[in-house]
Amino acid sequence: MLNHNKKVCWLLLLLLLFILPGCNKSESKPANPLLGKWNLVTGQIPGLGPLMPGGGLVLEFLQDGTIIYQGMSGKYRILDKERFELDAGEGVKVIYNFTLSNNKLTISVASSLVGAGNGELEKI
Repeated sequence: MLNHNKKVCWLLLLLLLFILPGCNKSESKPANPLLGKWNLVTGQIPGLGPLMPGGGLVLEFLQDGTIIYQGMSGKYRILDKERFELDAGEGVKVIYNFTLSNNKLTISVASSLVGAGNGELEKI
C-alpha cells in the first residue's frame, strides 16, 4: 500500500511539473507593425491623403489605435496580418490591405467605398 502511495505522489508531482509552467504564461498581442510615422513616396491612398505623390502625406499610427493624417485623426484597428480598418468617424469605415517589407509599407484599398489605388510609404 505504501508503494502505491509513492507512485501516486510521483505521478502527481510529474503532472504538476508539466502543468504549472503553462499557467504563468500571459498571452501577449503581437507587435503592431504599423506603429510610427510613414511618409508617402509613390502612389496614392484614397481616403487618407492627397491624390498626388509628394503631397506631403504623413501617416502616424499610435499605440492607442489613433491614426493621424492630413491634420485629421481617426481610429484604426488591425484586422489580421494583411489588413487594417480605419474608422474616420460619422460611420465612415474603410478597410485597407497592407504589406510591410523592411522600412517600406504598401497600402491599398480593400473596400471600394473610397475608390481604388495604392501607395508606398517609407518609415521616418
